Amino acid sequence: MIKTYVLEIESHSELLSSLRAFCSQHNITDEQQTLIQAFTCLTQKTAVAGIISAIQTVLPNAKIIGTSTGSWIAGQRYSSQHTILQFCVFEHSQVKTLLIPICQDNLSELAKLIDQRLVSENTRLMLLFSSPSIQQAGFLLDELCLLNPDVVLAGGYSSQGSTSEPPLQFTEHGIADQGIVLASISSSQLYLFNKYAFGWNGIGKQLTLTSVQYNRVFTIDHQPAQDIYAKYLGAEVAACLSTAMADFPLYQIQNGVTLSRNPRIFHADGSITFDGKLLENSKVQFAFSDLPNIAKESRYLLSQLPLAHAEAAFIYSCAGRLDYLKENVQSELEIFQDHPNIAGFFSYGEFFHHKQSAHILGHTLTCLLMSESAPLSMQKPIEKWKLQTNLQQSGLYHLFRTTSNELDQVNNSLQDEINRQTKTIYDQLYFKKLTGLPNRNHLLRDLTYNQDFFPRHLAILDILSFSAINDFYGIDTGDHVLNKVAARIQNQVPVTTTPSYRLYHLTGGQYALAATNHIQETTFTDTINDVLDDFKHADIEVRQDRFSIQFCTGISSRPEKWQENATPLLTRADKALIQARKEHSSIVFYHKDLPILQEMESNQIMTKKVKRAIQNDQLWVQYQPIYHANNNTISHFECLIRLFDEESKVVPPNEFIHVAQKANLYPEITKKVLTEAVKMIKSTAHSFAVNLSAHDFTNSDTLNYIDSILADRSIAQRLIFEIVETESMGDYELVRAFQKRIALAGASLAVDDFGSGYSNYSHLAHLGAGHLKIDGSLIKECHLDPLILDIVESIVTFSKKIGVKTVAEYVCNVELAQICRRLKIDYLQGYYLSPPVSEADLLRLLSSQALRL
Repeated sequence: MIKTYVLEIESHSELLSSLRAFCSQHNITDEQQTLIQAFTCLTQKTAVAGIISAIQTVLPNAKIIGTSTGSWIAGQRYSSQHTILQFCVFEHSQVKTLLIPICQDNLSELAKLIDQRLVSENTRLMLLFSSPSIQQAGFLLDELCLLNPDVVLAGGYSSQGSTSEPPLQFTEHGIADQGIVLASISSSQLYLFNKYAFGWNGIGKQLTLTSVQYNRVFTIDHQPAQDIYAKYLGAEVAACLSTAMADFPLYQIQNGVTLSRNPRIFHADGSITFDGKLLENSKVQFAFSDLPNIAKESRYLLSQLPLAHAEAAFIYSCAGRLDYLKENVQSELEIFQDHPNIAGFFSYGEFFHHKQSAHILGHTLTCLLMSESAPLSMQKPIEKWKLQTNLQQSGLYHLFRTTSNELDQVNNSLQDEINRQTKTIYDQLYFKKLTGLPNRNHLLRDLTYNQDFFPRHLAILDILSFSAINDFYGIDTGDHVLNKVAARIQNQVPVTTTPSYRLYHLTGGQYALAATNHIQETTFTDTINDVLDDFKHADIEVRQDRFSIQFCTGISSRPEKWQENATPLLTRADKALIQARKEHSSIVFYHKDLPILQEMESNQIMTKKVKRAIQNDQLWVQYQPIYHANNNTISHFECLIRLFDEESKVVPPNEFIHVAQKANLYPEITKKVLTEAVKMIKSTAHSFAVNLSAHDFTNSDTLNYIDSILADRSIAQRLIFEIVETESMGDYELVRAFQKRIALAGASLAVDDFGSGYSNYSHLAHLGAGHLKIDGSLIKECHLDPLILDIVESIVTFSKKIGVKTVAEYVCNVELAQICRRLKIDYLQGYYLSPPVSEADLLRLLSSQALRL
């Protein structure tokens, strides 16, 4: 019997202890035959090496096969963060693994090597994870099938998220980024069952691949492949293929396996390279999918899997399927909700074995089931997952197939059918399926001087807090609301002899209404006001629920002399909408003096200043001493960043930090402060505090730099990381993980500006902070307002109960200092004691203090 378990690793710094506890909990020992599949969103070899090392420490004899991925799967869950480990403990099977760092040119010899190393008489299964840079992996699969046609092959190409790092493949033997890893499972009583879900259908005329070299198609029906795309999809669609290739794959059935092939490279000679093998003289069609029904069809198909009898199961699905289905992926995986130990990953192509041959699939979800106890066979499908027949859709598909077959037979009237297919694709590109309204692509086309409808006025209407409707009432209710809102807006739009208005559905709860030159600006404004008034006086009703709909609206108009391109209308309306949101206004008209424009311009100027300061080393650090309240001696220093502009003027942090964060320049600033802090720790006997933000916790380079600093324990013990209270409480789990990370090295955590946010005492009690800085806005007012004084006193009392030292900021006079001492605050900071000082002044300050002592 196979026993399967899944461990999610959220904190890699605690991996070793987590593994030991997990293995102890599930009685996993090193004497057992164990295969561990590792699917990680990490992209750095050092981090992956840490995973391998931890596993080998706890289970030295375990076999490991792993890959990086943009997202992993565990039961119904999937995530683009952390790592999961799937443990398969076999009773009767033997496991071998093999790492091939670089794929050889001679794939026949490589297949023989793999056969010698991994395959025995009882080998039933071979798992294979390959670098996507190995374009000829299909050849290798073919060669392996020739050598061992009854050995089931499964796995896929490694994938990656937003990182530019190459995907990784690894076993217990090492790590590769341009290689292949394999695992074989051998047993005389291992039973396998595999299946895949697809959901695309062929549509239109069957075409013949007349000249092919593996996956590069030169001609289709004896015409250049790119010309066929332009002919049947239209020149406008063909021109967009380089950015929308995944939407227009070819559909083919190979050896009983239905698959799609995405165009990948468009060559100058008119040929197209696809993402998998295609057979010369074989038939293909263009592939078409009904997005809402793919997940439903998949669940019904997968409900035939003998999940209840399987002892282990692997899922290898397509990253393209995830991108295409988006939130519908969660619905598709619902079939696995009672099987959390099923695990796998989203790949760049799935390997599937059928009738003694292997295929590289795309857009699929493949599932492999195993048992050592009894054979596995297909179950009756579960009726609740059965897709309800859509008569209109079913009839449409039947019409396409029948008509195409008849036209193929008589070889005439083909163009009419292609026109209908092109319209379907056109509708997908330019219309929202939910509301049937033109979409953003349609608006952009109209704005680039569409002869039929050329807008002069544009309003963007954004439903306030529409996401809350989806969150509380569900997407289905949200969709009903969107349809009713669209109909209500349309009813308020005047009907003219020549179409002068057009309503668009841009995204979610956002619509746009455009009008042509025939409509005066005042008339257009009146129409928008009529729309808004209509929603103010009547709610939207969906079943028994009522929804009060309010909008923020941005409006822009262009002069009549604009003739060639009106795209700036959209940009300006967007900016007016941003201003409306900031002002909480129902309508804002675009004009050149909009505050948001000034803010954007100011941000651009400041961004240039920050970039220049980083490049020219015009960032510098000052140090403000923090004193012991009981004896006025210096306890430690806070590092404060300063910036010189091109005129050598000092720019305060509150003017450039938020800009640096938005412009992704903040990591350089953090690194500068950390570098200077380390320098001062080495030069003095004091501790130094550095401010961090939520941006730092999500930046791998910053975290790696911190780790490199913390490697020197003598420095780490005098390093304090200050986290703003609102950020630390809002990202509690993230900060808690960071606290544990730095605590291992001896560094400490301080909560900054406590009292400025919602002040979550419960989180604070478990955060592990050593210091708490009471927000300066409370300190500087506590001698004026008894209520604020009570608040400060309560913070101090609570901090003492949980063993956290308190720091008072903004101590600017003797009265405040006396109050803080009376409240038994531990440390004082502020201009009354000392302003921030330069490095030279800091050293003089320490020298004078030493003389006084």
